[in-house]
Parts: sequence; C-alpha cells; structure tokens
Amino acid sequence: NYTERDLVGFATTTFTEEQIHLNIPVFLRFNLPLHSAYEPYLQVGGTYNYLLQSQLGQVRREDLLSGDTGGQRIVTPTNDISLKDQRQLSTPSIMLGAGFKLDQFNSKFAILVDARVNIGMTNRVVEAKRAANLEMLYDYGYIDNDMKINTFELSVGFLYNQYQHKIPNRTKRRLNMAR
Repeated sequence: NYTERDLVGFATTTFTEEQIHLNIPVFLRFNLPLHSAYEPYLQVGGTYNYLLQSQLGQVRREDLLSGDTGGQRIVTPTNDISLKDQRQLSTPSIMLGAGFKLDQFNSKFAILVDARVNIGMTNRVVEAKRAANLEMLYDYGYIDNDMKINTFELSVGFLYNQYQHKIPNRTKRRLNMAR
C-alpha cells in the first residue's frame, strides 16, 4: 500500500501496486561440513528479474474541501491502471542466503529450510516515462518516485532421494570369485 499527501494538503491518494515477475537465480552454495544430520550452507549470487505485469489497484483520491462546500469529502474510485510501460522490464539483484538440510530419517529423506534476501540493484521506474500515465498525473496528482525492490524469502522443503547405488557386474563377479 502507498499513501501520498498532496503538497497543498487538500487531497490524499492511496493505491496498491501489484507486480508479477519471473525471477531466475544463479548462485554458489557453500556447504559447511559438520558431519552430522544437520548440514548448514551459505548462498551468494544474483537474480535476473523479468517483469510480466505491473498494475495499480484500489486507487483512491480523497479531497478534503472547505469553505463553500462545508468540508465535503470526495472519493474517486477507478479500475486497475497498467504501469508496465513505466517500469524496467529486466533488472538484476544480489542474492544472499543461508539454510540447512536435516537428514534425521534415513538416507532417502531430508527436510530443507532456506532463507534468502534479494537486494534490488537498479531503479524499477523508467525515468523518461515517469509522468507518462496521464490518468495518474491529472486525476490523482501522482508522479512515480524511484523504486528498488528488496525481498525476503523463506522456504521449507522435503527431499526424497530416488538414487540407489548399484554395484557394477564386474565388481559382483570379483566378489563372488573371492569367496
């Protein structure tokens, strides 16, 4: 949610901007060997973010008028407003993370817990198109500020290992001949 007060103090604009991204992380994972069922790790890398959709929803402008109108309050609702043309389509971010693998059950099952922070590196707003949305500019008195997106992710997963080590036939023959 975002709220902005007009410079003169007679209006308040509120809205929610929703963005849908395709994120592609590339990172290095450093396992910390403890030789136990608890295996911690650290991650460092980057993420490529591609914007699929950006729109404003629940846009409202509340005008507080005085004098002849007797303090009348005017609320202006609207439909969703697309902002994709005013946003950078692709942006990089730095990714830092940590987690652990818990191998308590047997060699086939494990639980993974992972936490990551993505730190936006570039401005998401296309500066040349900052005031290009005429509806937001004239109806709501709003011009985009600079914006970087930082995220925190927490995930819990379940690992099932299907790999079963097989002894090659040559090794089986040697074992049988040695008996």
